[in-house]
Amino acid sequence: MIRFVHLSDIHLGLRSAFLNDPAKQQQRRKDIEDSFADVINYCLEVNNNIDGVLFTGDLFDKHNPDEHTLNFARAQIRRLIRSSKVVFHIPGNHDSYHYGNSIYKRDDFGGIDLVTSPDMRRKRSIELNGEKVHVYGMAFTFQSQSPFDEFQKEDLPGYHIAMLHGSISGLPEWGLLSREVPLDKEKLFETGFHYIALGHYHQPAFFERNGVHIAYAGSLEPIQFGDEGERAVTVVQLENGTVQVLQEMKGYNRRHFMQLTVNLEKEQISSREQLVNYLKQYADPRLLLRVQLEGEIPFVLIPSQLHAQLADEFFYIKVIDKTTIYNENLLSSLRNERTVRGIFVRKLEEKMKQAENSKQKELIEQAFKLGLMRFVSSDRIR
Repeated sequence: MIRFVHLSDIHLGLRSAFLNDPAKQQQRRKDIEDSFADVINYCLEVNNNIDGVLFTGDLFDKHNPDEHTLNFARAQIRRLIRSSKVVFHIPGNHDSYHYGNSIYKRDDFGGIDLVTSPDMRRKRSIELNGEKVHVYGMAFTFQSQSPFDEFQKEDLPGYHIAMLHGSISGLPEWGLLSREVPLDKEKLFETGFHYIALGHYHQPAFFERNGVHIAYAGSLEPIQFGDEGERAVTVVQLENGTVQVLQEMKGYNRRHFMQLTVNLEKEQISSREQLVNYLKQYADPRLLLRVQLEGEIPFVLIPSQLHAQLADEFFYIKVIDKTTIYNENLLSSLRNERTVRGIFVRKLEEKMKQAENSKQKELIEQAFKLGLMRFVSSDRIR
C-alpha cells in the first residue's frame, strides 16, 4: 500500500485585502502556518503511514515570499525530507515559475522533486513499498501551450499520477479565479491516469470514473469568501491496482468563512436592536462573516454602527446594505416634518417619481439612504 497526502493552495504569506487591522492580518498568516505545521505533523506520524506529499501549487501567496515565510516553509518541508518522505511540487499561479525572480529558481527546499517543465511530462518514477509510481507534472509559464488536458501516460507498469494547477470548466469557481490553464473534466478522464491531482480551486472537489480519480484538495485554511465548510487532509491510497481518495484529520482549520443573506421583512426585524440580536446568534470568534441585508425596513440602517456593535462578536464582519427605505410608516413620519430633513425627503420622493429607468431609481435611492444617514448620525429614527 502507498499513501500520499495531496496538498494545495496553502498561500503562506497571505495578505487578505479586506482585513484592515494589522493584528488580524498577522493572525491570519499565523493561522495558515499553524494549519500547515499540523498537516506536516500528520504526515510524520508513524501510524498514518504517509509515504509522500503532492503539492499542486500556490504553496506561497506570491512568487517571491518574505524571509520569515520562506524560512518557515523551508523548515516544514525539510522535516518531510529528513523523514524520507518523497515530495513532488508544482508551482501555481500565485507562486508562478515564469517570473525571473521566482523563489523556485533560487531554492530547492532541501531536495524536493520540483516540476519546472512548461508542458506535461514525467518528472520521476519511483518504487515505494514494492510498487512503481510514475509522477508527471507541468509548471505553467508563458511557454506553456494548450490544450492542457490531452496528455498521455507512458507505457510503463505501475500507478500514474498527474499534477496540474488549473481550472475545470463548469465548477462554481470557474468564473471567480484566473483561467490560465483551462481544463475539461471529460478529457482528463480520457487520459487514463490513476490519479490527477489538481490545485487552484480552494473548495475540495472529487470525481471518479472507471478507475480515474480527479481531485482538488482545496486550501488548507479558507482563504476568501466562498471557501466554506470544514477543511480536511486529502489522502491518496494506492493498493492492489486501485485508488482510494480519503478525507482525514477533519476540521483542523482555525477560521471559517460564511456568507449570509437576511431579508429583514421576512425575519420581521423592525429595529436596529433586533437586527443586532439576530446577527449575534452567529457570533463566533473564529468566523469571518459577510452579511447582505435585503428587504424594506422601517428604520435607517447605518452599516458602520452595526460594525461597531458587532466587531467583538466575530473575527471579521462585513455588512452589505441592499435594503430599501421605502417604508410608508417611516416616510410618512418624515415627509411632513417642517425641517430640512422633511424638505429633503419630499424632494427625493419627487425625483423618484420622475426617474426614467431602474438605474436612475437605484441612484436616487442610494442618495436617499446616504442623506438620511447624515440626518440620523446622532438621532436614531424609529
